[in-house]
Amino acid sequence: MATIANAQPTTQPLGPEGVDWERVRFTASLAIFGAIVGASTILVNLLSRTIPPQVPEHLPFSQSLYFGGLSALVSVLVVVPGAWFIYGGRPTFSSYRDRGPRSLVRWLGFGSLYGGIHMLLLGGLFLPQANLWFSFINGQVDYLQMLYKASDNLFTSPYLSITVGIQLLFTSMLSIVIFGLGASLIDRVNASEGPKTALIGAWTASIILSLALIVFVMLAPEKTLASIGSLAQ
Repeated sequence: MATIANAQPTTQPLGPEGVDWERVRFTASLAIFGAIVGASTILVNLLSRTIPPQVPEHLPFSQSLYFGGLSALVSVLVVVPGAWFIYGGRPTFSSYRDRGPRSLVRWLGFGSLYGGIHMLLLGGLFLPQANLWFSFINGQVDYLQMLYKASDNLFTSPYLSITVGIQLLFTSMLSIVIFGLGASLIDRVNASEGPKTALIGAWTASIILSLALIVFVMLAPEKTLASIGSLAQ
């Protein structure tokens, strides 16, 4: 005779209970990839600003890490809430979780939002302040000048988002395509019917895509990267 414990249903309980690891995995995987796309965007953009007859050259490692890390941080701030919202919560009246994958067209649309918001935030707020802090660290401005300029940047951030952000326009357009394609692949693997494939595959796809992009930006000739970043200029 079955006990009450043995008679309990083996399916997943209905409604939101515990940590939604599927949603966390989806968000974190996209955040990792988005961060690398964001870092690559600013590094390629800086190379594309080289004016002939100057030869484009990679920034020193410390500066690449500084500006790349800043752009990656902005990407994470954009991607995490967006991915968390897009994935959706647990179905309330069903234990069946059909939360993906989304179509490539939708991901390109989401990529457009990502690229646009990233460009405006980076150009209007983060990049001007980062340049100012860099100038302060290198002794080009004193403490009072930095405070005055930082306040001025905050008040003029809507204007800067256009004037500075427009310099990121064409590399941001490339980031839209790269992020959309990569996110679509991560989404499809994450939505796999095989639990192990979904669990391991989402992280693996995110890391492999990120590493491939890092290697390309590091090893590709500077002239090639500069030309890619200035195709529409």
